[in-house]
Amino acid sequence: CVRRRMAGLRTYLFQGDFLVAYPSVFHLPLLLKLREAGVRGTTLRMWEGLYRAPKARVRLHGVGLSPPRVWLRGVLEGGKGSPNDFITFVNDVLDTAKAAGCGVSVPGVRLETADLKNGVVDLFFAFMFADDKVQLAPSLVALRKTLKLAQTWSAVWGIEYGVAKCALM
Repeated sequence: CVRRRMAGLRTYLFQGDFLVAYPSVFHLPLLLKLREAGVRGTTLRMWEGLYRAPKARVRLHGVGLSPPRVWLRGVLEGGKGSPNDFITFVNDVLDTAKAAGCGVSVPGVRLETADLKNGVVDLFFAFMFADDKVQLAPSLVALRKTLKLAQTWSAVWGIEYGVAKCALM
């Protein structure tokens, strides 16, 4: 933002917090997104074993175990792969912003990366850490477009924003 401000460019930010992030992830869409991300073979079969219709029971004091219930959402709390599962699940929210032409350029900054067709990133769409993200826009119009896309993505994938912890800057 400092480089943009020094160049006389405005930057608008949406700081979004995903509400109850890990428990909100639906299993079948997660498996689809893992496959789209290139996970295959034994690794994908292992994840399918974890998330394809798992069942859970609860021990009730003085009663014993509850009947098994199918558990359709939520990545494993404390699981070593859970942070990556969550990131894989939410990462395409940035793809929607990219497809819509949202994002900002940063004067003097070009990232070279091997996973892009032309090898160069000129626009920055967001920064993400755990269940928080900051989306960037060059104007209020673009920020509104970004917010509508985020709202649509949220409705499609069943991940809600914790509105009390969100902000516009």
